[in-house]
Amino acid sequence: MNTPTVQRRVTLVILGIAVVAAAVWVFIGQRAADTLVPVRLALSYKVDYLPQILALDKGLFKQRGIAMTPRVVTGGIEAAEAVTTGSADLGVMGEVPALTATTAPNPAVIVAAYATDEYRHRIIIAPGSKIRTPKDLEGKRFAVQHGSSTYGAFMMYCDKHKLDRSKITMVRLSPRDMPEAMAGKQIDAMAGSEPWPSNVLKRNTDAKAFAVLSGLGCNFPLVVVASRQFAQRNPEAVTRALAAMQDAIEYQQAHPEDAAAILAQHTGLTPAQELASIRNTSWGVMLDTDTIAGLKTIAGVLKDEGVLRSEPSWAQAVDDRYLPTLPQEAQ
Repeated sequence: MNTPTVQRRVTLVILGIAVVAAAVWVFIGQRAADTLVPVRLALSYKVDYLPQILALDKGLFKQRGIAMTPRVVTGGIEAAEAVTTGSADLGVMGEVPALTATTAPNPAVIVAAYATDEYRHRIIIAPGSKIRTPKDLEGKRFAVQHGSSTYGAFMMYCDKHKLDRSKITMVRLSPRDMPEAMAGKQIDAMAGSEPWPSNVLKRNTDAKAFAVLSGLGCNFPLVVVASRQFAQRNPEAVTRALAAMQDAIEYQQAHPEDAAAILAQHTGLTPAQELASIRNTSWGVMLDTDTIAGLKTIAGVLKDEGVLRSEPSWAQAVDDRYLPTLPQEAQ
């Protein structure tokens, strides 16, 4: 057999192997796509939910085997409602909406915290305001999103400073409406977490930051809440979703400027503003004793205020069995 013939046959064999290999990889890729677990996530676009925004933007959920569909809402309250009414499987929110979700008729379960920031909530006072001390808030019109994490923080702030809340006119507003409400002199002060305080200050250039709602006995965690039914049926999917969130946290810690730029595209704030908020927050998927103690502290306040029908059944309301195995320093 001559050499050219041998070479042609070898070439054909190699080409055949390549074709088969390509077909196998296509098949494997298709099988992998077919086995992605569909999950619906309720979230807002603000700095509090940066890990989830990044995980969606960077395809990190998919890398963990999750086909994640975002359900975009205005705040944590709506995220909690989405989970308890069955329109979302997971939701991310502050501790007050989460506690409300755990005591709903169709109760959800807190499966992890992923950030804490005791300095997240701020009070902004209107231009020309005579408010100088906490006591001066009495007799004023105060806007805060009812049932939000900031609402719980403000209740604790009032307790700390012995304010008579019956003398404060609580104005229920969506945070999106607060800048115009202050500009129209419909409110004297507001409280919220970013980007809402900055939005109010941007619209009302002579408004002033008055107080940070800190030192109240709670580290104000941001948490992941799961539908109890979904978590029981798909425990591995919950764990994978949490692992993807930790992947995103590691990305934002390695590339903070890029994370801030991605976030700013969604919020309207500048990357520099977002970067400051990112750096003021402690990030990491966990569920430690300090966080649980803070949840119990604020739950007691919410129950006394009638926001919660009853205190959560803690053995069922918080469940750390879904936490992914992470390096010690990440926890």
